[in-house]
Parts: sequence; structure tokens; C-alpha cells
Amino acid sequence: QGGAEAEAEAADEAARALEGVRGVMLACCVLERAGELRPRYRAALSRAGTAPSCLLHLVGEALGSQLEREGEGGEGASHRPADAACLSRLKGWRRPELLFNYLALHADDDAIAPLARRWLTAVLGLGGESVAELRLREPLNRRHLDAIAATGARARRAVRLWRVADARGAEGGGEAEGGGEAEG
Repeated sequence: QGGAEAEAEAADEAARALEGVRGVMLACCVLERAGELRPRYRAALSRAGTAPSCLLHLVGEALGSQLEREGEGGEGASHRPADAACLSRLKGWRRPELLFNYLALHADDDAIAPLARRWLTAVLGLGGESVAELRLREPLNRRHLDAIAATGARARRAVRLWRVADARGAEGGGEAEGGGEAEG
């Protein structure tokens, strides 16, 4: 009995450690791409005593400044609760780096890059717009869903059900997805 409990405790501890490492690696990925914060990030990384919380704080600053640049937020300090919720959400996903890979993939497309940033902001719960609202109201998304629906009866039904679920999520102020894992 004691051996099984010790094994379970060791597995829990290993899972927590892995979650912490994943959070730090994600922070590093984001900060390496954050031009204005890159010098502070690299300086923090060069110090042996830098705690993971320092890197996560810098990620919060990066996300807050992104919102400010796009006119969706106010002062950076007002984003701190949202930053914490965002980072908590990211830590729960199996492959959160795919979200940022998605942004990088579309970074050079002037038509799609702003939409990709809005999508990530919505996924992370940092803006005033939900993913459901974005899918329902953004013309590029509507055209994309229309193109999918045009491929056949099953696709039309799937798109119709998705739009109904999104409409319910948008009306209720929540996500229709149910908080599932994002795969990018």
C-alpha cells in the first residue's frame, strides 16, 4: 500500500515539474519573438537565479503590450488578472506552442495576420471578443465556413451545427467549445 502511494506521489510531483518546465519553455518561445522585451528576457535568462515567475511576468507584459498596440486594452497593469488566467489556461494545454506557431505561420500575410492575432487573443480570453463571436461575425471566417459547407451535405450539417453552437456561446458570453484543448 505504502509503495503504491509513494509511486502516485512521485508521479504527481513529476507531472507538476513537467508542467512547470512546459510553462517556462512556452514563456521562452514567446519572449524570443517579443522584440521589445527580448533584451530583458535574455538578461533574465543569463542570470542563474532567475525564477520561472520572472519569465511568466515578462510574457504577461508582452501580451499586455500587444493588446495596447492593437487598441484593445488600456494600461498594462490592468491586464495582470487576465495575464494570470491566460497563463493558467496555456499551462493546461498539451501543446500550447502550436498557438504561437499558428501566429508565426500567418505573420507575413497582411490579410490574415490581424485575424490570427484576434483569434489568439480570443482563445486566451484576453480581449473583449470570444472565439465564437469571431467565427460568427468576421467576414473571412464566414467565407471559410461557407466554402466548407459547399463541399457536401455532411459538411453543411456540420457547419450549421457549429454556427448554432457558436451563436449560443456568443449570446451567453461564453465559448461554445466547452474549454477544450486547442491544437493550433
